[in-house]
Amino acid sequence: MSSKEGKKKLEVEFQPPLIIVKSRRGLTVLDKLSNYSLTYWVGWLFTIFMPIIAILGLYIVIRSVNLIVSNAVAREFIRSVTPLANLLIPGLNPYLPIVYGWIALIVGMIVHEWAHGVLARSLSFPVKSTGVLFFLVVPIGAFVEVDEKEIRAARARDSGRVLAAGPGSNMVVALASLLILLTLLGSASPVIDGIGVSAVVEGYPAHNAGIKPGDVLISVNGVSVTNMVDAYSVFSKLKPGDRVVLEFVRVAGGTVVNSYSAEVSVASNPYNSSRGYLGLGGIGLREALDNYRGAWGFNPFIYLVWPTFSTANQELIPFSDLMSRFYISPLGPLLPIMANLFFWIWFVNFNLSIFNALPIYPLDGGQTFRALLQAALKNVAGEAVVKRLTLGVTFIVLSLVLSMFFFPYLLSQ
Repeated sequence: MSSKEGKKKLEVEFQPPLIIVKSRRGLTVLDKLSNYSLTYWVGWLFTIFMPIIAILGLYIVIRSVNLIVSNAVAREFIRSVTPLANLLIPGLNPYLPIVYGWIALIVGMIVHEWAHGVLARSLSFPVKSTGVLFFLVVPIGAFVEVDEKEIRAARARDSGRVLAAGPGSNMVVALASLLILLTLLGSASPVIDGIGVSAVVEGYPAHNAGIKPGDVLISVNGVSVTNMVDAYSVFSKLKPGDRVVLEFVRVAGGTVVNSYSAEVSVASNPYNSSRGYLGLGGIGLREALDNYRGAWGFNPFIYLVWPTFSTANQELIPFSDLMSRFYISPLGPLLPIMANLFFWIWFVNFNLSIFNALPIYPLDGGQTFRALLQAALKNVAGEAVVKRLTLGVTFIVLSLVLSMFFFPYLLSQ
């Protein structure tokens, strides 16, 4: 191969701070994948899923806006985490881990772009090049240059399959990652059944007795407590001044380090002086694990709760920094690492999928919406009408999305 031919096959562009490396070599891989008979059916499957994903995305957006408008506590919480929490950019988003976040984002972008490319080649659309995108020297994604003019000029059934491939593939990866996550958690169990101490309030009996977050309460006055129902039935009867004996175990590295007891005098509840208070926050360990594994059946939105948020959020998630110390698995210390990795791949791909499926032009969903309008109105209205309708829907949906950023600050009360 001559140096001239090599230059044609590999092209580097520097657009500070981005480095774009384009190559035509990836086209060979795209062509091979596009020739599988399964690709044809997957393309149609993605086309069917696209409106379902878009409706799900609209539901989440509308539900979020309604919550913000109607709930002052929700607005206050959103203001406290800042608008950066809405950005899927590791390093800017304070709750998105750098390593897990970048891995998940790169996986999402590669899957999205290559799915477009494979479906485009399967339908004989030109693909100009493939490549890798770097932020300085750090790879942050991949891209596939599909000829957009050809896509816009194609039949809706063909362009729709290419456009649906991105959000559809992201959703498949998301659901597969969630399944792997739940499978991993299926191997976990509490180091010991009891109430995991999640917080100790300074200046109250638990703190004064030397109880620490990460300890596990196993009995109160000799009565075993293995779940929150047991704990509530005991603690709800305590009055200020009562003496209680608390039995704890301390866990570390997936094993019980030691056990100890603490006899304390119950203090007054700061919110209700007639009730007892120990200054102890806890969560039933087996309950937390079972509730998370089974949430798909009663509240799947739990799987969108980040394991990096506040203590209250972390208590719901067995692999969070707060809770992972309480569980063991044949995977050993790899369990929280693998669980967090697949959680963020699930979370990022899910959000990439629903956002790109929304009818916002020029996102995939917006382009698909425009193609469907052109097909439906080709004998009724011209290109100008289709364009106005597309932009009108884009404005409405984009306004809803942006309201999630601005309403918490505009509606201060």
